Amino acid sequence: MTTSASPFRSSGSTSPSPNGDAINGFVGLKVPNYLVRLGERMREGGMKAEPRLMRSNCGVATEEFVARYPAMLLLNGPAAGVIAGAHIGNACGRPNLITFDMGGTSADIGSVTPRGTTEATVRDTFIAGYPVLIPMIDVHSVGAGSGSMAYVDPPPGGGGFGRAQRRGAPWARLLRACRHRRDSHRRQLRARPAAR
Repeated sequence: MTTSASPFRSSGSTSPSPNGDAINGFVGLKVPNYLVRLGERMREGGMKAEPRLMRSNCGVATEEFVARYPAMLLLNGPAAGVIAGAHIGNACGRPNLITFDMGGTSADIGSVTPRGTTEATVRDTFIAGYPVLIPMIDVHSVGAGSGSMAYVDPPPGGGGFGRAQRRGAPWARLLRACRHRRDSHRRQLRARPAAR
């Protein structure tokens, strides 16, 4: 998958977006050290291959590319969840899917059609509400992952979901957000024309 966008309001450095530049600078503080540790661990384990890291659009990149453009990794985990969902759906004979991938920091939802996954329009790519103009799979974060939940089961005293939601229990907010995103994706899938 490849997507390109002509720069607008560009600062002329490593990204077509000033926000992308800022994110590259911020994330870039940690990525080189991570890459060094990764290389050391691979060598300790006897691996001779050069690492390739998955980008947010599910392409792969070399260490050198990632060190220069670390923002390209920002949504690689959630993108991998959509790709994995598409693979499993294909194996099960289910071409239309809404994928749900909950990690430690976010719960992410994507859609799969008979044509496969979709890549977000570059001008519509955002991280924490900021446009970044980088190619990525069309995946949306609900905003809270399992590491963000305070309760797995309703607190003692019963009352179920409704009562917990009225009291503002974090797990109830998470469930409500997931249901809202799921329903939104269902409406989007119904609105799309059928594949021919």
